[in-house]
Amino acid sequence: MQTITKKIKLMQAPQFKYPFCHCLLIEDELTCLIDSSPYETGKRYLEGKRIDMIVNTHGHQDHCLLNPDYPEARVYMHEDDHGLASCGEIYLHEFGFDLFRDDLVRSVYLNAIGYRTRVPDESIEEGTIINCGTIQLQTLHTPGHCSGHCAFFLPEYGFVFTGDIDLGTFPWYGNIHSSIGDFLASIERLKKLQPEAIITGHGPGLVTKNISARLDAYRDIILFREQEITSLLAKGKHTIPELAAYLPIYQKLPQPERVFNLYECMMILKHLEHLIELDQVIFDNDKYYLRM
Repeated sequence: MQTITKKIKLMQAPQFKYPFCHCLLIEDELTCLIDSSPYETGKRYLEGKRIDMIVNTHGHQDHCLLNPDYPEARVYMHEDDHGLASCGEIYLHEFGFDLFRDDLVRSVYLNAIGYRTRVPDESIEEGTIINCGTIQLQTLHTPGHCSGHCAFFLPEYGFVFTGDIDLGTFPWYGNIHSSIGDFLASIERLKKLQPEAIITGHGPGLVTKNISARLDAYRDIILFREQEITSLLAKGKHTIPELAAYLPIYQKLPQPERVFNLYECMMILKHLEHLIELDQVIFDNDKYYLRM
């Protein structure tokens, strides 16, 4: 637990330990939890507390795990991610199970990740102000990781909670409605905001130094992957399975490999879509080619 201000606490989770994330607790006139997947220490700290509002950066399970445990709380989430939080079939579709079929993994996936539903009560969008009393959150729509991803800026305190723009070593964008172009634009937007600090959903947590340079390094991981995929296309690898065999995203698949192979394929697809948008790649007869 890290005290940010008298009324704001950061509940830290172990680095990239699923299904947990760093969560922000605001104890003002209303008690607000930003993302609800705290580690066990944070979960114990919340025991017995009344939570008036849960504000989710997005609808992935490792950011809204405890939403169902606080029925008295109003849940706020961008409308684009309501389906992720509300319906298992939508969750499976968004993660690519209808594109890259693996019926065995599909049959156990939701149980394996501890998927639980809670329909959000309120929709947020760019510019939505969430009033906790003396503390106000300004919603920044920062898509890319998924289409409904948002960050929350506290201008009075000079910091922004960035969710899964997390400055770790692994930018992730493996959903049907993820977008490389949007992800890059969201990173650039945070740079232009020039906050005094950012708080990430995974990885480093509170970051107060070299923010612009760290955002650049995070962006460059995405660009490096795109260069790797372009190089593989030039070497005659023209299908997603052919490209995935070289692991341009993960380099080495974590366990369980069948799940992470799906993520690998989905993120390669996102890069190919981006290269098509840039008019650098064409898609013809189920194969991808560099434009000559």
